[in-house]
Amino acid sequence: MLENPALATYLPRLSRALRDEELELPTAVTYWCGDRSMCSHVIANLGRLIVLPVSGGEPPVFGWELSLGERADLAARIAARPARWVGQEPVEASTTPTLAGAALEPRPTALRTFTVTHGEDYLVMSGALGHVAAAPRATLTGTSLTGTAKDVWVLAAEPLRVAAPALPGHGLLPGRSPDATISPRVAEDLFWLGRRTERAESAVRLLRTISDLWDDYHARPGAADDDPGGQALGVLLGTLRETTADAGLAELVTDENVEGSVAWTLALLARDAAGVRDHLTPDVWLAISSMERTLARERARRRAGVDDGGAGPEPVLMRLLEGLLTLQGIFAESLVRDVGWRMLEVGRRLERSRHVLAALRSTLGVRRDPAVDDLVTGAVVEAHESAITFRRRYPAGGVAAVLDLLLADPANPRSLAFQLQELRRHLGELPAVARGPASRDQLLADITDLLAELRSDRALLEDAEGRRTFLTRALESMSWRLDELGAEIARVHLTRPAPTRWPGARRQA
Repeated sequence: MLENPALATYLPRLSRALRDEELELPTAVTYWCGDRSMCSHVIANLGRLIVLPVSGGEPPVFGWELSLGERADLAARIAARPARWVGQEPVEASTTPTLAGAALEPRPTALRTFTVTHGEDYLVMSGALGHVAAAPRATLTGTSLTGTAKDVWVLAAEPLRVAAPALPGHGLLPGRSPDATISPRVAEDLFWLGRRTERAESAVRLLRTISDLWDDYHARPGAADDDPGGQALGVLLGTLRETTADAGLAELVTDENVEGSVAWTLALLARDAAGVRDHLTPDVWLAISSMERTLARERARRRAGVDDGGAGPEPVLMRLLEGLLTLQGIFAESLVRDVGWRMLEVGRRLERSRHVLAALRSTLGVRRDPAVDDLVTGAVVEAHESAITFRRRYPAGGVAAVLDLLLADPANPRSLAFQLQELRRHLGELPAVARGPASRDQLLADITDLLAELRSDRALLEDAEGRRTFLTRALESMSWRLDELGAEIARVHLTRPAPTRWPGARRQA
């Protein structure tokens, strides 16, 4: 409503009537065609005016660019419904030196300023959003800012005097609160940045593990009794489809149009990071840019039909893993331990918990031939970065050993028990909220209780067909509670306040 160009006609009078003062900056001279005399003036001077629809649904029309026939058609449209149009005197814009090719040329420049509410008043923010036109003789209107964005610098009226730094022990250091709150929007972006970073890493690790099996067994992918490699590969491919998407290996790496692919997840990750740029270090962008370049090169290679020399996706997956590990290292060693970092960690731990449960549910829910089980369990611990510990601690291997290491071991940073421990710690350190965390904490306690039950001998009970029903149901129960926990975290910590409605505003369908 406030950007309706017809309102500009009356801004000077509105300022005098409502503020008892003149405008500090003059508005562009505007004629609303709903006024009969103004409409006659606009139609008579179409050749030198800018004509704008009140609705904003059409671009401005520059009268001097129209032919005589086009002006006649426009005049007829205005005369038919005059209240829908305004005419505006063109304003000669100031210019800014702008690089065009190898030379500088003057370009028309527009600034859009912003105000913020301050108690019962408004404050004009320093600076503005700058735009330079796309051509030297382009026209900028007050309601249509287009062109290239420009930084706007606010210069001090005099040299800035910097006070001497405060010295420790003199009581001059500013107070700071490590538990200062952040906006729900920032908290949500950090929460999802953590989740998507973990989701991308889990997918890359699983793809690398499957790629190794694929190199060995893809020529024999059947489920024949004498082909344990092919059977194990089939099990892992099922896990991949369940945790990512039903697509080919190459598409799951590079195709950002496949929901759940690594490229798709990384695109969302980059968007989340951009939303909280001032909470991250510059090194984050080095890692993200490196992964984006890796995917772009691989897509270009595939479009050009260049042979990978039999290397398969392994080199690309390795470079992506390097970038993701860099991100995880930055999160662990370079971010301040404030509310935002805790939200990021909550997202990471929640997503890692979901992934380990999904992997175990799809791989260990049924007894298979020992040779197949050995390959499957070895692949699972490899995909969860626990293979060395597994081989050292459990030389005999087995499903029970996998469950102990990846579910119950609180000292293994990849286990569910470790994630629950970290979730409880980080959630407990978040600021208290009015909505209360009781349901959130109860869900976490329920998952912990279910994990304790899995430590019993019942976890490996099998029916006549080799199905581990108790294990599968327990894993499923923990999985849906984790999903509920994610929703409850959003309710408690990420819910944004409802927008204020003007008194008397009518609800729109």
